[in-house]
Amino acid sequence: PLVCDETCQEFVSSSCSESSSTLLQLFYSIMLALLAPFMSRTSVNGLLGRGSMYIFSTNQAARLLHQAGVPGKQQKLGSLLDVGAGDGEVTKHLAPLFHHTFVTEQSPAMRWRLKRANFTVLDETSWGGRMFDVIACLNILDRCAEPRSLLDRIRRSMMPGGYLLVGMVFPLSQCVEKGPKMVNALERLPTCTSNLWEENVRCIVEEFFEPAGFQLRTLSRVPYLSQGDLTVSYYKLDEAVFVLQASDTSPERPVPFADAPLTAGPTPSLGFRV
Repeated sequence: PLVCDETCQEFVSSSCSESSSTLLQLFYSIMLALLAPFMSRTSVNGLLGRGSMYIFSTNQAARLLHQAGVPGKQQKLGSLLDVGAGDGEVTKHLAPLFHHTFVTEQSPAMRWRLKRANFTVLDETSWGGRMFDVIACLNILDRCAEPRSLLDRIRRSMMPGGYLLVGMVFPLSQCVEKGPKMVNALERLPTCTSNLWEENVRCIVEEFFEPAGFQLRTLSRVPYLSQGDLTVSYYKLDEAVFVLQASDTSPERPVPFADAPLTAGPTPSLGFRV
């Protein structure tokens, strides 16, 4: 597990401060009631600038990647694609580790926020026809309609031997936003009969990631934090963060993204204490 470092403490403090503002939270509640019948909760949060998430700091992400065998310690990596990046608050902790950072997002409001934050937003259907050294898919697989198809697409969009960074909350609870409604996924993730966190993790690795052509390199158990409301300062869920490596290659791959060596150039210090 990763400890709550200084960056995490800053997020918690900010969430507590925002939660204690009664007028602000009342405004959010009123706007949510007005907008929720017409758009997804994600889009409402994008318009209001709320609901940010926290998983790890830049130093912690660097350690996870490098312990997984990603080359280039103390150096920037090549290209990152963050699938379903939301408002970009998690992406901003990954971006300093890479020469090139790209994002995708379904929600129009969140795409607007990502562009305001100067992220390169790729077309959701084509991903720019590029290949990437590392792809992040954080809390997306259990919230998309076709997780198996998405995982296959991710593998086919990776450079040979590329890495996949996945975040998933256990126990799994699949659901998909479709406008203001929540609907069932078209493709089901593996289900585990055990309530043990470790057994659920084992099940998803052996029955989902490995058959799709990925091998587990590192695993960390972290708190998945999100901004709270009037009743709760911040929400916390039990998250597993996987770093996986593509174990084979696909014969049909997009055009590689040029000028993005996997290891080149300096990056901020990666040392931190767990």
